[in-house]
Amino acid sequence: MATDEGASGRRKVILGLGALGALGAGGAFLTFHNPPPWVATEVMTPAPVSLVLALNGHVRARAEVAVRPLVSAYVTKVAVTEGQRVARGDLLVALDDRQVEARRDQARAALEVQKAREAQARSAARRAQGLGASVISRADAEAAELALATAEGESLRLSAALAEVERELAHYRLIAPTDGVVLSRRVEEGQQVTLQDTLMTLADPEDILVEAEVDELYARRIGEGLSARLRAIGQSDIRDGEVSFAAPRLDPDSGGRRIEVSFLEPAELPIGLTVEVNLIVAQYPEALSLPRSALVRRGAAWHVLVAEKGRALVRPVEIVDWPSERVMLTAGLQSGEQVILDPVKLSPGDEIRVG
Repeated sequence: MATDEGASGRRKVILGLGALGALGAGGAFLTFHNPPPWVATEVMTPAPVSLVLALNGHVRARAEVAVRPLVSAYVTKVAVTEGQRVARGDLLVALDDRQVEARRDQARAALEVQKAREAQARSAARRAQGLGASVISRADAEAAELALATAEGESLRLSAALAEVERELAHYRLIAPTDGVVLSRRVEEGQQVTLQDTLMTLADPEDILVEAEVDELYARRIGEGLSARLRAIGQSDIRDGEVSFAAPRLDPDSGGRRIEVSFLEPAELPIGLTVEVNLIVAQYPEALSLPRSALVRRGAAWHVLVAEKGRALVRPVEIVDWPSERVMLTAGLQSGEQVILDPVKLSPGDEIRVG
């Protein structure tokens, strides 16, 4: 009897567990029927769209002048400092010109002696001409004229030699070729410089532009005349600009295309300052666009999920793939359709509720 009671007790326990299991199964069954998720959507509405390429560039002078010596010599004086404003004709650097000065002094002295000889020859020629054929022979008169011509020729030769030495002497004084500011100085007194050395760089800080580089992916879309919006780092002002130069070829090292953007109005910015450049590559008066996060890519094709009759449905789309948070659509959607903004957790055909 005890055994039967024990068995009966065990049967009761087992049945009890089965009942609890049934209740558990019923509870689990109910959780599978959660209501459809809420999704955020955006209604496709035509609006003006601009393709904007954002770059970083730097302020540069439109024209920079590299100051290099025309002779090799030691530096005896550096007359300017970095950042100093100079005027055309100001002395920048003086080089050791003592040997050339000595040659100039010799050439000047030789010319003075020759000028005295020329004066004597001119006096003799005039005297011979004044005496006439009755007093001086024709041969003597012609000899006097020849001596004068020879003296004049020698004076011209020595004058040219002196001028040549003086031109060479001018090479030992480096003069500012234009008004501007000393951007950089790489020379000190006592330094020996050669023809290959750049001693300093000058530029006009009021005639500036922004230099930037466009990635090769978008290089074909860039050309002279494109509008730009410019904002210097640390400033809130937006300045209008225009692409004034686009390099005809890509840089072989970086793969980018160098461009220059000119300010449409005068700007006072330090050379080298970073500037945010927004190039207006194209503008469309009416187009559809959507956040990039709404796109799903399969291979080379793009698609989105749209909300229609309580379900998420697939729509293949074509876009202008541009580096921005929003992309422009060229095909696949119509005005008024609702695009699901976060399609990652959904599958085509899922039931949804639009929030």
